[in-house]
Amino acid sequence: MTKTQLREELRARRIFNSYGFYGKAPYIYRVPSEKWHTACWMVVQRGVDLNDGKGAWYDRDGKSFLIWSGADAKPRLAETLAWATKRFGFTEWVIGPFGDRGSKEFTTKRIEWLLAQPRVV
Repeated sequence: MTKTQLREELRARRIFNSYGFYGKAPYIYRVPSEKWHTACWMVVQRGVDLNDGKGAWYDRDGKSFLIWSGADAKPRLAETLAWATKRFGFTEWVIGPFGDRGSKEFTTKRIEWLLAQPRVV
C-alpha cells in the first residue's frame, strides 16, 4: 500500500493527521519556518510538558530543536532523535503516514489496528 493509499484508508476511519494517529504516544514532526517562527523539529506528547515548564512560548509543551538553515536540518534531526530516544526509550523511529516520526513498534501496531477497523466514511 502506498503512503497516499494508507492516508486515504486512515481518513476513511476518521484519522486525519498525526495528532489523531498518535493519540497520547510521542512523535516528532517538522515545523516549517513562518513569519514569527524559525523552522524546527518538534517532539510532542499529548498532555505532557516535555520542557518541565521551562520551554519557550513557541514550544507549546513540546520540545523544539531549531533549524537555522537547510544544511542544519539533518544534524538537528539526529539530535532530536537522540533526545527523544533517551527520553522515551524507543530504539527505532519510522516515518509515519503523515510524514512525522514515531516509534516503529507503536506506528506499525497502530496502522494494523486502524486498518482492521471498519470504514466510517
